Amino acid sequence: MEMGDTLPYAFAMSVVLRKMEMTTMHMTIRNQLITGIKQVITGNPAIVQHILKTRFSNYQKGTTFTGTLSKFLGTGIFNTNGDNWKFQRQVASHEFNTKSLRKFVEHVVDAELSDRLIPILTSASATQDQVLDFQDILQRFAFDNICKIAFGFDPEYPTASVERSKFAQAFEDATEISSKRFREPFPLIWKIKKQLNIGSEKKLRMAVREVREFARKIVREKKARTEGECIPRFGGYVITISEFGAFG
Repeated sequence: MEMGDTLPYAFAMSVVLRKMEMTTMHMTIRNQLITGIKQVITGNPAIVQHILKTRFSNYQKGTTFTGTLSKFLGTGIFNTNGDNWKFQRQVASHEFNTKSLRKFVEHVVDAELSDRLIPILTSASATQDQVLDFQDILQRFAFDNICKIAFGFDPEYPTASVERSKFAQAFEDATEISSKRFREPFPLIWKIKKQLNIGSEKKLRMAVREVREFARKIVREKKARTEGECIPRFGGYVITISEFGAFG
């Protein structure tokens, strides 16, 4: 499912689930694709906790998952297992548990809400015939927060009139094409395109290159400003290339 499809899908599912009995809201669905890959989709809180917390180490991402996303996510925390994941998780947890970071994130999100998102929605509600692409606005809102927190960079992106930067477009393209790889009936199709450097795989390669160069540029600028001092990983300064998945 593409990123742009998630909101209407989630809304539709919420409407359907409200009409069901409460017991069905905890249902688990098993599915097998024509390629032989088995899927399990669950809404059962006990199962979710078992997989993501209680027995997390038992559920490896697998070569299909990591291989499909390796071009974009590399060996970052979202695309790795075992000791590598554990090390990155420990490093990240120390930073994310600090009061200063939590306060900074709170400040960033609050500023985005009060200074950008709410004024946009208020303006749209005051105009009777205005159509607002809420999906696009929320994506821009999330993108702004990520850039501020991870890179200390403000793209000022939520306003629909603001033209998409090369980095923003590249990030969106890389996310979309990477997710589409999973929906190919036969993975050999995208692998051939990758080897030949044609079609969507060529576009993915160019998008990832743009995202990487943007991050490297931010790192170089931060290093120049601090004159070789230790650069904080989070808190609105910069996330290192190895910790930002696309550069693993």
